[in-house]
Amino acid sequence: MASTFRVRAPLLLVLAAACCPAIVLAQSTETSPAATPYDQAMDAYERNHWGRAFDSLAALADAGHGEAARLAWLMSRYGVALYRAQLDAEPARRARWLALAVGQPPATQLAANASTLIAGRQP
Repeated sequence: MASTFRVRAPLLLVLAAACCPAIVLAQSTETSPAATPYDQAMDAYERNHWGRAFDSLAALADAGHGEAARLAWLMSRYGVALYRAQLDAEPARRARWLALAVGQPPATQLAANASTLIAGRQP
């Protein structure tokens, strides 16, 4: 039984390799028109188009998308090490993304809430 597997395994690998190009060609290279901006950003990310993915995720993060904020922050933080690309954002922008990613209000709102609490009022 083991010798039968040894003989069939290379044959299966050859058949699988022969089918792969057909499978790859059958997949669409375009994003579907119904895809959301987040889906399009993730498509760019999965295709290793780091700059395009970062720009799209950053725009979504600025619009309040939590998961996009998390990914944009991570890409900005670890850009050179992980993506071999400089994916810059201003520190205040990165702070907003991080706050959004962890579900916290922006730092300016936190500061306003702290000042009202110090004054003895509820925010």
